[in-house]
Amino acid sequence: MFASMLGRYKLELRADFQQFYTLDIDRMGKDYKIMHAAELAAMLPQNSRVMVRMDPANAWGWTEHLLADAVNRLRWLQWAKTPDGAKNRNHPRPIEPPRLVAKETPSNPVYGVGEYAQRLSLPRRGKPRESTPHTTK
Repeated sequence: MFASMLGRYKLELRADFQQFYTLDIDRMGKDYKIMHAAELAAMLPQNSRVMVRMDPANAWGWTEHLLADAVNRLRWLQWAKTPDGAKNRNHPRPIEPPRLVAKETPSNPVYGVGEYAQRLSLPRRGKPRESTPHTTK
């Protein structure tokens, strides 16, 4: 895991090591062992740069989730007392947490739940069998 972090998120790892551990990543192997660096990398906080790059949902901790929930509920209560609330229209837009967004590419199409269910219900196609001449004796 550490090798992939170092390869994919070198800048973020450098900044996190400096911020959280006051260690210069360029001194790894000299001032501290690589195994020690790997252990420290595994214990980086959820909202560290590396963890957020690995999964954007890590940008929010419990505090941010609870604050967003409180604001969303207050917005709803305020909206419920308006003419729009009485007619159940123009709902307030909730604050949503960051999440990993899948990017659609030709090799990685993004499907909705219904599309997945429909595709999974289709009959499977195996490899076409090579036709072999039948020999009779």
